[in-house]
Amino acid sequence: MKRLLLLAFSIIALAACNKSGTNPIIGQWELSESDGGLAGNIKYAPGNGNIMGFDNGGTYTIFQSGSPVLKGTYKIARASPFLPDYWLYLTSPGINAGLSGDSVRITDNKLIFLTRLLCCDEPTIIYLRK
Repeated sequence: MKRLLLLAFSIIALAACNKSGTNPIIGQWELSESDGGLAGNIKYAPGNGNIMGFDNGGTYTIFQSGSPVLKGTYKIARASPFLPDYWLYLTSPGINAGLSGDSVRITDNKLIFLTRLLCCDEPTIIYLRK
């Protein structure tokens, strides 16, 4: 029984180590949905042009209606080894670095900006991987 538990723990630990070395946010994400807050639930049509792009070099670009509107650098850090949540810090001219981060959850095809616990009128914003 001890060997079985040790084997199971080893497999889980190795899987966690392999995933921690990759950056799951890299790629392009298109705005899909805004849920909650004062506006309620809003669904955005595919191809709306509202995109967040993240590259390997730590640079991000935000597009609105297909045109770039903001560019800067990002840092991402895992919030917990047991949850799919991260802290995402965006910096650019006009955004102070390190003052606040966004709590995000990243799944295979979704980038979810989670509602802050202290604010009840802020929506959860969902982007889909392009």
